[in-house]
Amino acid sequence: MLEIQRINKTYEDQPLLQNISFALGKEETLCLLGRSGSGKSTLLRIIAGLEPPESGRILWDGQDLAGTPVHRRQFGLMFQDYALFPHQNVLENVAYGLRMQGQPEDEVKRRSLEMLEAVQMRSFARRQVTDLSGGEQQRVALARTLAPQPRLVMLDEPLGALDRSLRAELLEELRALLQRFKIPAIYVTHDQEEAFAIADRMALLHNGRIEQIGPPKTVYRCPASPWAARFLGLTNLLPGRLQGSSAVETACGTLVIRRQTCQNFQPGQTVTVLLPPRVRLAQPGTVNQISGVVSDLIFQGADYSVTLKLDSGDTLHFQIEDEIAAGSRISVEVDPEEINLLEAE
Repeated sequence: MLEIQRINKTYEDQPLLQNISFALGKEETLCLLGRSGSGKSTLLRIIAGLEPPESGRILWDGQDLAGTPVHRRQFGLMFQDYALFPHQNVLENVAYGLRMQGQPEDEVKRRSLEMLEAVQMRSFARRQVTDLSGGEQQRVALARTLAPQPRLVMLDEPLGALDRSLRAELLEELRALLQRFKIPAIYVTHDQEEAFAIADRMALLHNGRIEQIGPPKTVYRCPASPWAARFLGLTNLLPGRLQGSSAVETACGTLVIRRQTCQNFQPGQTVTVLLPPRVRLAQPGTVNQISGVVSDLIFQGADYSVTLKLDSGDTLHFQIEDEIAAGSRISVEVDPEEINLLEAE
């Protein structure tokens, strides 16, 4: 439906977006994930038509949108601050976009109430938006965005101002609404949990470029670079040297890896070894045993977060099911299938 081709943009003579390209499929939700300043919001504004790109094209169903004004793109854009009109009540806010389309008044009211029902806010129709909580305002803003039946919805950090439990609740509702109305969406966030909860695909933005794009499971299990791994909270990175076709030498010993992991590297090549976060205590005779001293242990409900200091001085962080006293020396085993090799730093 949407195709972004080689978009470039600079800010204060510095590159902000560099050669950004991706496509968005019908009914797909794509999450743009990156730190503040990575260009996520600027990219949304370019797609919406609020800012021009310096080069590149935006196509909808094969049609170039260059020169197409904002209101004719039929895209819905929802900001973090919701941008509700404080002088209007809930129903009037939701009706705004429909009135801008020139819809008959009876259709405006019907559609507005229908959308408020969808976000569980119909009973608040006559309430002033200034009297609503943050979560209630978020629902009204979403109803206003969806009411004109946009071809595409773009959400810019829509839950950033809400507390953790409310974010989780509204994320579930938002995903259900997008699926119900079959609307493709681009969701911008710096929060990884939000991205994994709502995305069909996710794109990691770093230094104005797409570092990696793919389904959440693929991006998490096979990050494309050490930066991508760290950004996703995968910090068990060690320098290594490939030994043959199924082993890598590291500071914690020689580790057996699956043969497919090595296919992009040559024997003897220096690499970055990414170890998985979840391990178990080693059993006698198992491969890939890593030994060290437990320097910290944190209970996390279903398991424990263990900080393991290796004899080499390196520190690794694992989740294990067993409770272990700090100061204990332990050995854990790492599944060869869960080890990844990345380019050397």
